[in-house]
Amino acid sequence: MHRWHSLYLGLGSNLGRRRAVLAKAVEQLDAMGSCRVRRLSSLYETEPEGAGSNWYLNLVVSMETTLDPEEFLARILDMEKLLGRNRSRPWPDRTMDIDILLWENKVITENHLVVPHPRLHQRLFVLVPLAELDPETMHPVLHISATQMLHRAPPARIRAVGTLEGSVSRA
Repeated sequence: MHRWHSLYLGLGSNLGRRRAVLAKAVEQLDAMGSCRVRRLSSLYETEPEGAGSNWYLNLVVSMETTLDPEEFLARILDMEKLLGRNRSRPWPDRTMDIDILLWENKVITENHLVVPHPRLHQRLFVLVPLAELDPETMHPVLHISATQMLHRAPPARIRAVGTLEGSVSRA
């Protein structure tokens, strides 16, 4: 029997029908074999980093999987593509962006996968919803909680804009 692994994902969209795309992504994550969505944060609208021009809708998803990290990454990359993600240039506007933020208390550096996410501690657009879901979750390298990371992160423009209606339970 496979062991269930707990993880947090950051989801964001700044093109098209952002809320609908995020809802579709959560639905697909929950329907993906060997995976189950546990909780969703509220939705937050955030200013884009880099060259993007449209504001993002972001949320954090708490979930479990029996997949190994690389297989899970392959599945979410396929999901991004199916939801319209184009990886042809750096920092583009995008219909869907899914990042693995934390995978239990593990540090993973394999091929194209680095967990915890290398910029997790600097990004309010994932720290605010992560702290909403689990303020005491610990960064396995920095050894500080989501709340502590949130208070140390650089300022950014972010505002709560509700929830995804009709989705799995929220915090």
